[in-house]
Amino acid sequence: WNRSRDPSFLLDESFSGTSMSEPTSLSPEAAGILEELGPLFSFPDPDDLPAQSFWRASLSSEWELNPFRIVNSLSAVKVRLRQHEADLVAEQHRIAEETIRLFHEVSLHRERVAALDAEIQAREEFLDITRRRFRLELSTELDTLRAAVSVANLRPGSRRARKDLHNAAARLNLTMGREPLSPLTIVPVESVETAPVDRDEALQLAGERPDLRSLGLQVTFLRKRRGVERAEQRPSLSLGGSYGYVARSAGDLGDHDYWSASASLVVPLFDGLLTKGRVQEVEGTVAAAEEAERAARRRARLDVTTTLEEREAARESWEAATLTLEAADRALEQTTLRYELGQLGFLDVLNSQAQRFDARRNLIQARYDLLVETASLKRSLGSDPLLPLSRVREHRTGETR
Repeated sequence: WNRSRDPSFLLDESFSGTSMSEPTSLSPEAAGILEELGPLFSFPDPDDLPAQSFWRASLSSEWELNPFRIVNSLSAVKVRLRQHEADLVAEQHRIAEETIRLFHEVSLHRERVAALDAEIQAREEFLDITRRRFRLELSTELDTLRAAVSVANLRPGSRRARKDLHNAAARLNLTMGREPLSPLTIVPVESVETAPVDRDEALQLAGERPDLRSLGLQVTFLRKRRGVERAEQRPSLSLGGSYGYVARSAGDLGDHDYWSASASLVVPLFDGLLTKGRVQEVEGTVAAAEEAERAARRRARLDVTTTLEEREAARESWEAATLTLEAADRALEQTTLRYELGQLGFLDVLNSQAQRFDARRNLIQARYDLLVETASLKRSLGSDPLLPLSRVREHRTGETR
């Protein structure tokens, strides 16, 4: 709502209701003013016009078209979407690696429980043999006591192994989004991947890891953002428009409409160095992001090299533990048989049992280490840890293309 003195409203037929050829339709004040205008049709003094009140309702819009900013902004959006995709893949690989590690941890404790149960059963059988030999006066009471002690010493370890198995299963359930106490059926992995991996090839594959790709896209995004800031110093086109209604009373507001349109070229001259400061700020962020990317690539190379060495050590330990367990099984079998024949003493059998148990425990641990390090190697190469190692190169090459 506004109140003003404007001679154009008095001379416009849309407000007087008639054309200028019908002076009788004008108000007395307007007729008097027109009379004073004379043949020159000059405007009167605005103070001589009566003040009039008007109601206005309008919708105004403005558009600023800056091609440089639009291009950089759209490019930045595309880069950011690609970065989010890379982050998603990297997070999926990390979760897969953690899930595989917990799965093998459950299998590790499960095998330890089975090994302890088997060892307890074997030593209980040996205890029965010792008791029979004691009744036949072929062994002493101390031998029987030592055999019973060897069985008793294993039972607390079995209880702890079951507790560790329970805790590992709870952690695996949590990682999979399940209730911690939900029952699990573990299908053990029968084979391990022992194929060697070329170091140079591994370093080449690691250069395209999703997390490194995300950092590179972050640098690209910041450069696009720098272009957006620089666009504020470039000329732009400003468009404006307005459409609405005007009347002397609120009830007649829809009777008369009006519109306006404008176009202007905006050429920035000086903004107090604000844009320059923003550009310099983004340039500093770009430099920091570039350095972070370079540091991440160095850490990735170190990660691959370390994981390769750890996996190779785990593979050698697994192979040695396999041979050691085979030899310990044969040694225990022969020692037990010679003990029953009276050719060896009681302590020889106990030592063989302890060696066989240690060999089995070492093999379980070595197998777990090899499986976990293999999964970590796949993740460090930028591949899904669930993918077979033989297909990692083929998969990563196709993904890069």
